Amino acid sequence: MTPEKKSRWPLLVLISSFFSFGLLAQAPRSNSYHDPNLNVVKAQALQHPSSYAFLKELSDGIGPRLTGSVEDSRAAEWALQTMHAIGLQHVHAEPWHLEHGWKRGFACAQLLSPFPLELTVTSYGWAGSTPTGGVEAEVIKVNSNALSDEVGRSAARWAGKVLLLVLKDPKQGDMLGTISQMPEFLSAARKAGAVAVLDRDPRPGMMLVHTGPLGFPGRSSILPVLDIAAEHEALIRRILEEGQPVRLKVEVQNGFTPVA
Repeated sequence: MTPEKKSRWPLLVLISSFFSFGLLAQAPRSNSYHDPNLNVVKAQALQHPSSYAFLKELSDGIGPRLTGSVEDSRAAEWALQTMHAIGLQHVHAEPWHLEHGWKRGFACAQLLSPFPLELTVTSYGWAGSTPTGGVEAEVIKVNSNALSDEVGRSAARWAGKVLLLVLKDPKQGDMLGTISQMPEFLSAARKAGAVAVLDRDPRPGMMLVHTGPLGFPGRSSILPVLDIAAEHEALIRRILEEGQPVRLKVEVQNGFTPVA
């Protein structure tokens, strides 16, 4: 890991602020999350003739802006210049720290036994890579609703395995609890010699995968961590519950980078 590097970002929260700073300056302060002034702000942002031009310039001109990337820095400069250009005062950047950047490569997984099947997967953000060429390993289940307990009870069996996170009791699912335990779990999984982790995001979709952070605040993991489509996760889980071994090939190639 590289040392922490200081970057600078504009104090920009919503594009709608471009059009309503006068309104907000005059409005009385309110602690309510249902402040009626916010509805006015949103309405102006949607109706102002410059809204789409700003959005197009940011999205089409600069493109994806992953934290710590070159495009991230370009977007920050664009926001500062744009806010100056429309007449905002006291515009400045705030210092913040990012340990290292991250670049998405590719991720693929194949079911090898009991039958061959290409699996639908994607890497989580700030997750690591397999060796070039991938790894082959058997899959074992880990109860995602009790990760801390699983570390103490089952980590000795994780060496050389792909860990599939499943809810032992779907009715007792605790997404926030799982996220809070994830960093400790991933660290323990790596120390135990696991080769990868498969998880299923609870967001809906047919044969869709989702990506996101590995925990809050921003976390990273040398271990590959993949989201798998719900249908394929259910297939693997059913096979395992029938007592059959499941073997996968997984290859992930991401990269940790210096902060731009």
